[in-house]
Amino acid sequence: MKKVLFSAVIFCMSSLLFAQNSEEKAKEILFRVGEFPLLESFYATFVKGDPGLISKDELSETKVLYLPTLSLDYMYYKFSEKNFGLGFSVGFGIPEWRKKTSENVIEYDVTYQLTILAKTRYIMLKKEKIRLFGELGFGFSGLIARNRFNPMPFAGKFTPIGIMFGSKDIFGSAELSLGSEGSTLVVGCGWRF
Repeated sequence: MKKVLFSAVIFCMSSLLFAQNSEEKAKEILFRVGEFPLLESFYATFVKGDPGLISKDELSETKVLYLPTLSLDYMYYKFSEKNFGLGFSVGFGIPEWRKKTSENVIEYDVTYQLTILAKTRYIMLKKEKIRLFGELGFGFSGLIARNRFNPMPFAGKFTPIGIMFGSKDIFGSAELSLGSEGSTLVVGCGWRF
């Protein structure tokens, strides 16, 4: 996983060398990797009973590990103000619960997260190779665990500050984010067309 993430970052950083002076693109696709989807992690870990995933008694015996959340965004900018974009994203995560049931046996309990968000993005600063942006998204999320679907009461994302860097076609991104796609540093690589 580290090699894939490192390769994606190097690929996106190399796009700084290939900036083009073509017409500004109106659409973009962005692949993101984030850690710790805040709402989903809280819901899966601490909501007890139905539709809770881990009971209060199990919580003290459970070690919770969160694998990265992956998301794919589509954004469209062709409006009267090209600093404003609308779009959506689809995200997938795999938090994994490990529970030791005896000295020699370890049980694994895997939870899958699926998130769909409608988003708006505002570009605060637009230079040739760098853009600063903020983003807000609302939508639906659900957790699949123990062979049942548990819908979330709310899903969303708030990014007060993010940066996109690279050429007008291929770019990388890094953002401080809070929400369903990750709640720390979220990194990505994208393509404008």
